[in-house]
Amino acid sequence: MIRLRIDLPFDAFEAVCQDRGRIKNLIDSALSRHGYSRTDNQPVCYGFGAITRPVGNNGLRRVERVILGSSDPRVTTALARITLEDLIEPALTSGAGLDLRRGRIIRDERWTPVEALSLYAVSPIRVLSRTGGNRSQALLEPGEAFDTALNRSMTTRFGRPFRLKLIPDRLYSFARRGHLSASMAVGLRPNGRPLCLPGIVTPFVLAGPADDLRDAWFSGLGTGTGMGFGCVEEAAL
Repeated sequence: MIRLRIDLPFDAFEAVCQDRGRIKNLIDSALSRHGYSRTDNQPVCYGFGAITRPVGNNGLRRVERVILGSSDPRVTTALARITLEDLIEPALTSGAGLDLRRGRIIRDERWTPVEALSLYAVSPIRVLSRTGGNRSQALLEPGEAFDTALNRSMTTRFGRPFRLKLIPDRLYSFARRGHLSASMAVGLRPNGRPLCLPGIVTPFVLAGPADDLRDAWFSGLGTGTGMGFGCVEEAAL
C-alpha cells in the first residue's frame, strides 16, 4: 500500500496541461518503466487526482499537486520505484510533454484499520448506473442507488464484494441546494474542445469494512480512477 504526493513549485510552468489525460499518460508511462502496464478496457486498482490552478483564460491549468496510490501489490512495486526522472510525459516533439520533474515526491504507506473516514473529493467521484444494453449513466446524487453502483464498481475493480456507504456532508449539500455534480476534462475532442465527464464533489463520511476503506483510500473511489476520478483526501476535523 502506498500513496505518492507530488508537489510542484509555484513557478513550474512546464507543468501545464488542459486535461487530466495528459497526467494519465505521464503516470502510465512511469508505471510501465517499472514493470506495470494497464490493460486496455479493464478497470485499474490504482487511482490519481490532481490539484490545478488556471493559467490565463485559454483553458490551461498549472499542476500544483498530483496524488497517486494503490493497495494492489501488482501496482505498488512499480509505484514505490518511481523517481522524479520518470515524471515526464512521452511526446513526439522534444519538450512538448507534460513535465513534473521539478516536483517533490512524498511517500506515505501509513494505514490504521478503521470503519469510517471523514474525507473530501479531490476529484469528482464517478459511478455509473446500468440503463440497458451497453449504455450507462453517471449518478449525480448520493443515496442508495449511488452506494449500490459505487460498490459494484469497486467489486469489479478488486474482484471481491464491497459494502461501502457514502454519507455526504449535510451543511455542504444544503449550501449547494443538493447540487453536488461537477465535470472534469479527461481529454480533447477532435475539434480541440475538452471532453468533460461528470461525477460528484463533496465532503463526506465513508463507512464500511476496514479492507474496503483501505482500498478506497489508497486506490481511489468508484470508476474512472485511472483517468483521475475518485481521488480522496482526509478532511480536517
